[in-house]
Amino acid sequence: MRLSERLSERLSERLVEGFRRWWGRPNPAPNIGMMGDGDEVDAVEEIERHFEVQLPNEELERMETIGELFEMVCKRRSDLERDFIWAAFTRILSDNSGTPPEKMQPHMMFFDRIYD
Repeated sequence: MRLSERLSERLSERLVEGFRRWWGRPNPAPNIGMMGDGDEVDAVEEIERHFEVQLPNEELERMETIGELFEMVCKRRSDLERDFIWAAFTRILSDNSGTPPEKMQPHMMFFDRIYD
């Protein structure tokens, strides 16, 4: 069995295990489909570059929704209109997650947290 097949198999096993533990819980908050494998870090770094802001790690570690990240950016770029920020913000997240910008809502999480 090739390495990529073994990794794919292990990942599938972990996902099945996680969904079994998740089963029976209330439906999780909707998310934008990131995997929690660093793609959210790439998106935050791109947002920081685009809006020319530096977001504190302490705040980023507590963040769960895209709306919280959006508010962090708005707070630091009060010179820009919120609609302008939202449009660019959701485009960047879409490029990193695959979720269309028009489907994104502030209450959405970056990814499911199925491995509590």
